[in-house]
Amino acid sequence: MKITHLKANKYTQRVSIFLDGDFAFSLHTQTVLKNSLNVGKSLNTRLIKALIIQSIKLELYTLALAKISTRLHSQQEVSLYLNKVLRNKFIKISNPCIIPIYQEIKDNHRTLIDQTIKKLEKNNYLNDLKFAQNFASYNTDLSKKGPVYIKQQLIKKGVKLSIIDQVITDPNLFKKKNLNQNIKTLIIQNYQKIAYKHYPKIKLKKLLIDRLIRRGYTYHQVVSQIDEFISNK
Repeated sequence: MKITHLKANKYTQRVSIFLDGDFAFSLHTQTVLKNSLNVGKSLNTRLIKALIIQSIKLELYTLALAKISTRLHSQQEVSLYLNKVLRNKFIKISNPCIIPIYQEIKDNHRTLIDQTIKKLEKNNYLNDLKFAQNFASYNTDLSKKGPVYIKQQLIKKGVKLSIIDQVITDPNLFKKKNLNQNIKTLIIQNYQKIAYKHYPKIKLKKLLIDRLIRRGYTYHQVVSQIDEFISNK
């Protein structure tokens, strides 16, 4: 098969490749330039597959970097995002000569994603420990969320339990003084929302405990401060 036409799209940084007069597939502009592809060059199935894989790897890495630039992400978050990117890409191929090549790549798409993740890790763009530390710091300092909430969310984001435990037990991130201050602030804020209802102290205590537990604190972390607060009312 020979390249009969190359059509660049300046908006997507991709080049459409026409083989023997028909559109076959598209590649990232850098892949086209790197491999000196031009009209008249012959391509066999093996080379086409190598070019498509090279282009996909470049695109995955570039898209991952763009996503990470908005905020830190866990490995699982980036992996799921790249999986979605690939799923959308594979359904766009219609050339009968190229479909088998894309199907083979699709069947092994996890390898491409894993390779991208490893490259991002190697270049220090992905680090689940750093992500977990940043997530914990933000949620304790600004959102005043408790350790239970943070642990649950990090589990959902695919962070390993060993990393989560390391973060949750880090005294620099979860200083008792800061946690107690957060609990005190939340008690006052939640009390102000329901004070007008003049609940009996027993019910008030239960409501405050429930609300702080939903914020990610344990019963034992909040009960003494809530008792002290209510006793002064």
